[in-house]
Amino acid sequence: SSGPVPFTVTHDAGGVGVSISGITYSRPTYKIHPKPTVPGKPRMTKVVKISGGAKSYFKAPLANGGRSIDRYSARCRKYSTSAWHSVAGSSSPLTVTSLPYGKVYCQVRAHNSIGWGPFGSLWGSS
Repeated sequence: SSGPVPFTVTHDAGGVGVSISGITYSRPTYKIHPKPTVPGKPRMTKVVKISGGAKSYFKAPLANGGRSIDRYSARCRKYSTSAWHSVAGSSSPLTVTSLPYGKVYCQVRAHNSIGWGPFGSLWGSS
């Protein structure tokens, strides 16, 4: 006869494990491996203006896309029509230089072996 059977879903390294019980002829176990993607948006915590630049402080994205994040990129500018100034690095904070005096706006994105994720929220300097 057929009908519903109990199953459990567990998070394993690199995927999701599904164990099905209640089947009398076997005890199959399945692993689902989602297709890796680019990482999500880093979570900005603050932007601090320094002489000639700005420091962007952030936390890793909640989703790494199934691959380790290997670097970040920060970009800053003064006005919405200003040119971006960028820098890449491996951790927070990232310091962008060659910025004009006064308040600036910055955002950060993350990279893994699949590629660059989207930029996070735009934050103004303190």
